Amino acid sequence: MTNNYKALLESFKLPNGATLPNRIAMSPMLVLASTAEGEITEEDLSYFDKRSQVAGMLITGAASVSKGGRGAEKQINVSTDEIIPGLKKLAETMKKDGNKAILQLHHAGREAIAAYESYGQVVAPSAIDFPFLPYTPKELSHEEILTIIKEFGEATERAIKAGFDGVEIHGANHYLIQQFFSSYSNTREDEWAAHLRSG
Repeated sequence: MTNNYKALLESFKLPNGATLPNRIAMSPMLVLASTAEGEITEEDLSYFDKRSQVAGMLITGAASVSKGGRGAEKQINVSTDEIIPGLKKLAETMKKDGNKAILQLHHAGREAIAAYESYGQVVAPSAIDFPFLPYTPKELSHEEILTIIKEFGEATERAIKAGFDGVEIHGANHYLIQQFFSSYSNTREDEWAAHLRSG
């Protein structure tokens, strides 16, 4: 490796004091190896065990903060405390070579197809039909939005208890958080409207 890239392999201290063994991160990718309930399996552990030396920071694929927000079958579900023992094993596996482990938190919103198949309903900022979905999502009430925000917080607490070094909030790819920012999926006129207000 030339000196131009030498810094990539040097340790790096973050402003919060955490030190990464190098400046390479493994981006989040869904493994889809969890149980039907979203519990960690040996296949999940094996996936990260084989990748524990590839980067200084490893990020899991999207882990659902709510049973009603699961976008895919066999997606990790972090909506209950029962998942913590499995998460501990996952964090230990990801960190075994001195890496940092990050849990990506996710709610699929209108695209929670796995939740639709299980519960017959999904939620979104607004009840808008989309040609690529076989259903119309239910518009979230103010109280339901606050509940989902709380679920992100509770999932973060579970990640910390399990030994993860941090969380990443999935706010892209037209899932719930991004749905709130788009007028194509959010036609609300309350404080949760798509347009950003200043002042």
